[in-house]
Amino acid sequence: EGLALHDNQLYLLTWMEKTLFILAKDTLKPIKTMAYEGQGWGLTSDGTHLIRSDGSSTLFFHRPDNFSVVKQLLVTDKSVPIDQINELEYANGYIWANLWHSDTIIQIDPANGKVIGEVNLSEIKSSLNITDSESVLNGIAWDEKRQGFWVTGKRWPALLLIRLTPTES
Repeated sequence: EGLALHDNQLYLLTWMEKTLFILAKDTLKPIKTMAYEGQGWGLTSDGTHLIRSDGSSTLFFHRPDNFSVVKQLLVTDKSVPIDQINELEYANGYIWANLWHSDTIIQIDPANGKVIGEVNLSEIKSSLNITDSESVLNGIAWDEKRQGFWVTGKRWPALLLIRLTPTES
């Protein structure tokens, strides 16, 4: 379910099997597997830790060497916990996450878990003529070179590059 690049290795989470696979980036050869507690919905790296979502309102920060949890972060918007946190990406100092069964990507401050921004992709999804209720936003990936996010969803007919521009408050 979750995939992250960290220190030239790929870390791949299973959804419910509680297994983390570590693969060589260039060859995809398995390096090792590790067990963990909980579910794996999304995974990203902030350069120091692997950050995992499990569909709840909590993000888990793991050590890459043994996948032990070193920190938990409650994600809130105006003091209300936000659950259904799914796919994760780390870009420009923030954690970005899509919310399961919604057209929303949220921007999370990793220092305190507060949601500081939101991107609504309902118009983009509508333009793709998606009518199946299970064809949900389910993939985000940061493209450093293009300074944008690649987004897609389950059974979406396209992979789209979006660039975000800050708005004035």
